[in-house]
Amino acid sequence: MSKSNSLKNDVFINLIQNLKDQQLNSLKSIASQILKQIEYIENIETAKRQLANGNGLHLYEILEQIEKDLISVALMKAGGNQTKAARLLELNTTTLNEKIKRLKIDYK
Repeated sequence: MSKSNSLKNDVFINLIQNLKDQQLNSLKSIASQILKQIEYIENIETAKRQLANGNGLHLYEILEQIEKDLISVALMKAGGNQTKAARLLELNTTTLNEKIKRLKIDYK
């Protein structure tokens, strides 16, 4: 095999590997979003069961957790970009930033 063909093969292999890595990262992001949404649904269902069983619950804690989950999903969907996440949530960017700090959301 000539040097030029070997170089072309190396470039092609690197290109394929980069595409596979990008697809894998996209799948990881999607899986993470799905897991967050499942956790969100489970939290809601748990709260509904507590109420149905006559047990009290801490509404503010539950609402805070829901808010945190939704912001986390929006940030993941926006690739960590707060401006895009704020648009998804129909919030001002400064409001979203304040919530991220208050709720101690780690999204990087």
